[in-house]
Amino acid sequence: MRSTMKLHTKNILIPVLITTIIIDIMGAGLVFPIMPSLFFGQSCITFGDPGGNFQNWYYSIALACWPLGLMIGCPIIGELSDKYGRKIILIVALSTTCVSYILSAYAIYSHHYLLFVASRFVCGLAGGAFEIAQAAVIDISTEEDKSKNLGYITMAASLGFVVGPIVTSFVSIMNISHTLPFIFAAVLSLLNIIFIVIIMTKDLPKNPGLVIQLGTIYKTISFLLSDKRVRLIGVVYLLVQCAWGFYGQGIALFLNLTYSYTVSQTGAFYALMGLSTALASIIIQPIIFAKLSNQVAFVRAAVVCGVGFIFVAILTNQIAQWLLTIVLSSSQLICYTALLAMISGAVTDKEQGKAMGAAGAGFGLAWFLNDIMMGHLASISPSSPISFGGGMYFIAAIIFVFSIKILRERVQ
Repeated sequence: MRSTMKLHTKNILIPVLITTIIIDIMGAGLVFPIMPSLFFGQSCITFGDPGGNFQNWYYSIALACWPLGLMIGCPIIGELSDKYGRKIILIVALSTTCVSYILSAYAIYSHHYLLFVASRFVCGLAGGAFEIAQAAVIDISTEEDKSKNLGYITMAASLGFVVGPIVTSFVSIMNISHTLPFIFAAVLSLLNIIFIVIIMTKDLPKNPGLVIQLGTIYKTISFLLSDKRVRLIGVVYLLVQCAWGFYGQGIALFLNLTYSYTVSQTGAFYALMGLSTALASIIIQPIIFAKLSNQVAFVRAAVVCGVGFIFVAILTNQIAQWLLTIVLSSSQLICYTALLAMISGAVTDKEQGKAMGAAGAGFGLAWFLNDIMMGHLASISPSSPISFGGGMYFIAAIIFVFSIKILRERVQ
């Protein structure tokens, strides 16, 4: 009877946590299609002329503040969830996210650039909700269904990227204020808090004796690069996340500058990206991981992404771009899931929150770095950021293959 109740709770809790991830990622999906319009369109909210010399830097800074917040916030929230429990910290993170969306909406309404930057930074600080939900799913997963549930997590993130752009596209088509998507996201965050409070039972801390200090936070941020168990995977993970960031964030500006895409067209493109990833997580991913190891699956998917990025940069046909994003989104899913499974498998159960927090911080660091470079690279040519990202995929695959080969030779 007790095991049946536990299974019932698990079956309810996983969908709730998946919803948390959808809403958390939806914030990014809302913003990316709308950013070129905010900074290079008629409704420019920044200081100065939309065609001015500093506009690319304004754009880069506004993009970079969200992953910068992630880089700082994820390890802190990950550690706090290990110390105090997943539920209470998840509620705090979602509440902060809700407030940040409201601030973003007001910043757009009042044309206040600095407030918009600050609100995006705060949203990033609270972005660790994704990692907490991710760690909570891993907590209640067995070894047999861990990869499957990690696939659900990736699917949830993909759905967030579908819902966000759809809302943005609808707002653009209806000529409604750009503030509405952020208000919509704030309402969803509030609803999600209610679901978490009602459905998620209070969990016991995984590491109640943990002392959180600045040194501890730094160790969490550097965990992917300093811990021998995950150092190799961590380096490759950072390279892959940075590479995908050039496409995931840069494609909006690329479409705007190359094909003069509107917000609604860009939103539809992002929706296809998310939908492709979601479907791939259900259909393609289980087949691939049933036949291939995480290592082999990653290398093959990384090569596909590298080649695909080059095609994006050189092909001018719009239909080709839409077809390529299906392939690229599916391949990146395989890369991400394989690397995350390897990171999770390399640490103990007690360290899952720390590992997922480090992964989130790594994501934030990678996207922060490519955001800082985004405006400058785009000023060279609209496709330069994507070409640069393609090269990073090849570098990541080469480093991974040679490192694995060296490790095997040492073991022998």
